[in-house]
Amino acid sequence: MATVNSIEMSKEEICNLMNSESYRDFTANILDTFTDNGLTYKVSKSKRIYCYIKKSKEALIINPNSYSDGEYSIQLRIKNAETFAKLESLTENVRNQILFNSGNCKMPNCWGCDTEYVFEYTGSEYRKCSMLCDNFHFSKLEKDDFKCILAMIKDEIIFGKPKKRGGKNNGD
Repeated sequence: MATVNSIEMSKEEICNLMNSESYRDFTANILDTFTDNGLTYKVSKSKRIYCYIKKSKEALIINPNSYSDGEYSIQLRIKNAETFAKLESLTENVRNQILFNSGNCKMPNCWGCDTEYVFEYTGSEYRKCSMLCDNFHFSKLEKDDFKCILAMIKDEIIFGKPKKRGGKNNGD
């Protein structure tokens, strides 16, 4: 895992990095979801927000408007295969971005391709690289997409939380 040189910022300061009220509210909901579940997040010096389900692996990266291309985006690790089984229930924008992002990466001899993200939708097979650099990217989000993505994040938290003895998730 790459080390994240983090900086201290309050939730309000983080949300103020977003250039629209809807992205500020959405980001606040995401951060609240992580903290409500006893999970952590860090802000890098480049102002990217890294959210963790397990301590050593980012589950979600929020790229505020001030990052890179100037557009708000989210990178989400989708580990729960149930998400792919219910693509039809997602908003069209989110579903289309998942399908668009579902191709083998461009790295020759990548050991991460074809290992985790293999699914079928409308008779076509999709294969997604499992490397961090190839997370599912969501941008140009509309208000309807926020609820959909937040539900996927919550499913990922439930699916990915470290298990206690006896097989139950922490907090059960």
